[in-house]
Amino acid sequence: ATLSYLEENRGWKKLDESSEIFTGRLREKINPDKARVVNIGSIFWVALQTPAPSRAETIAKEGAVKYAEIFKEALKAGIYLAPSAYEVGFINLAQSGDDLKEAATTLAEITSRICG
Repeated sequence: ATLSYLEENRGWKKLDESSEIFTGRLREKINPDKARVVNIGSIFWVALQTPAPSRAETIAKEGAVKYAEIFKEALKAGIYLAPSAYEVGFINLAQSGDDLKEAATTLAEITSRICG
């Protein structure tokens, strides 16, 4: 039923558009020398190193420590991220464009404060 709903209601396209709203806003507002925002469709992650790792074993330990700080601060701000730097986040259809822009702006401020 879910897959049919997505097909009938342009769900995949909406997910891609929502992901671009969120990740695009993050990319605009964070220092690319300090953090990278990666997305594939509606999956995203924030990498606190350059280049962004594509495998868990290449994530820098210091980046994982900073990510834990970002996670805690984001949670206080009402943004729920994957709790570990070794996980990814997912955009969903329940999130409005305005919600995603606001969350991205807040997350960028938190990331900048912690990472510079």
